[in-house]
Amino acid sequence: NPTGRKQLAAELVDGDFSRVEADAISQIDAGAHILDVNTGVPMADEPTLMVRAVKLVQPLTHATVSVDSFMPEALKAGLESNHC
Repeated sequence: NPTGRKQLAAELVDGDFSRVEADAISQIDAGAHILDVNTGVPMADEPTLMVRAVKLVQPLTHATVSVDSFMPEALKAGLESNHC
């Protein structure tokens, strides 16, 4: 979730998802059963960011991936990109 995380927000806009992957692996290793994916960066193409994040995170785990956004288009895109 990039809210309050300026560096992550900038990385997402630049197309760098390495922190998303590292955060997901860290949370899985800590025992998370659900991974919340939120790509809400003001003025960014959130649906595109959401698709990329879900496609990156989902193969890393058998945990549930929660698509989290206030933007209906981002929710729809994230759900449609889900492999399940």
